[in-house]
Amino acid sequence: MMKSMIVPSWVAASAAVAVIVVTSMIVFHVVVHRKKEEGNGHEANLVIESFVSAEEKEEEPDDRSDTVLKSVYDRLENLFETSKPYLDSGLTIAEVSKILYTNKTYVSRALKRYSGKNFCQYVNGYRIRYSMDIFNENRNLKVNEVAHMSGFHSLTTFNFAFRSMMNQSPGEWFRKQRMEAFPGES
Repeated sequence: MMKSMIVPSWVAASAAVAVIVVTSMIVFHVVVHRKKEEGNGHEANLVIESFVSAEEKEEEPDDRSDTVLKSVYDRLENLFETSKPYLDSGLTIAEVSKILYTNKTYVSRALKRYSGKNFCQYVNGYRIRYSMDIFNENRNLKVNEVAHMSGFHSLTTFNFAFRSMMNQSPGEWFRKQRMEAFPGES
């Protein structure tokens, strides 16, 4: 014969609360990790950051980080001046970071601090200057030829970048350069 066990109500309630707390913690953990794996960890990071004290979140630049970023920027400038990696239309910040033996974050921060540009703006600046140089060497080149030779993947991107930097289209700039070089021809 079995005796029935009577569980006091406070024990049942405590067990239910414990199950809810543990389940909530597991769900939170799964959601945070899933968001990070999807590459969209922004919401999860907001939740996590709310638990981080204000002292831990302060990111004032110190002399060491300035030195590191300046070193990265100087090496980047040297790389672009000597090796001209910007002529590769598929150049990425990850590839440049590997060449410089650093990571994308340092390259990005160094660029922002010392040039005020992001990676694409920085690369396109070099490409535009290069396109102007090669056009001045051979004024018979067409816009699409110069764009391709300068590392641009498409003529549209070249036109947009050129206009952003020079406040005129490459075609307009090329015509003016031709007119200056050959004033009698139209």
